[in-house]
Amino acid sequence: MNNKNFQVKNQRPGTNLELRSQQAFEEICRQQHAQLSKKRQATLFCRYRHNNHPYLIFRPVKEEKVLDEPAVFLFHDVVSDSDIEKLKALAVPQLQRALIRNAATNAITPTNDRI
Repeated sequence: MNNKNFQVKNQRPGTNLELRSQQAFEEICRQQHAQLSKKRQATLFCRYRHNNHPYLIFRPVKEEKVLDEPAVFLFHDVVSDSDIEKLKALAVPQLQRALIRNAATNAITPTNDRI
């Protein structure tokens, strides 16, 4: 396929910075940054974090820096398994497919986009 003559018909609106941020977010979600260089790996770390918050002093949060640019952190063991099950039981009945407004017809339709 010749990329010079290829035009994107459903290009996302927004500035270049917004588009780059969105693309970086989607790459991270798809785990396309799995192979990091040794230099980038050296800047990543794990630590216990409490920020002097009274609830976290005795049970600090496990924080893992996954990516430095953009800064992405992963927090471990913040919510217990039993609390997760309670949240899921409350949330599942409320879940529904995402809806968007079609700009051309002004009709509300389900979206097929997914990150």
